[in-house]
Amino acid sequence: AILRYRGYSGLGTDLAITALYQYEKPITEVQGLYWLVGAGPYFGHFSYKDNIYNLGYEGSGYSYYGIAAMAGLEYKFEKMPIAISADWMPAYDFNGGGFGAESGGFGIKYTF
Repeated sequence: AILRYRGYSGLGTDLAITALYQYEKPITEVQGLYWLVGAGPYFGHFSYKDNIYNLGYEGSGYSYYGIAAMAGLEYKFEKMPIAISADWMPAYDFNGGGFGAESGGFGIKYTF
């Protein structure tokens, strides 16, 4: 699951949750390297601040929902409990936003 919060100065806030099912498989040529793919739904809500965009109706905003996909690579260090990753997450918003491909990121995580 991914919980996202974005604050837009002077405009409002965006809060969203994404639930992804991921599949990973090792890349046999490099020990510790895996490719990942996944998909799942998301839901979010954008709340406007009291400003010219909402004509004085503080707290107004809109909700959105869609489906996201992801593809990436992850490397698990052999002698340390750490993994690093890079991924791309395109999405399709069903209520007007259409296709977007600007999401993705880099990650560092502690592994057990």
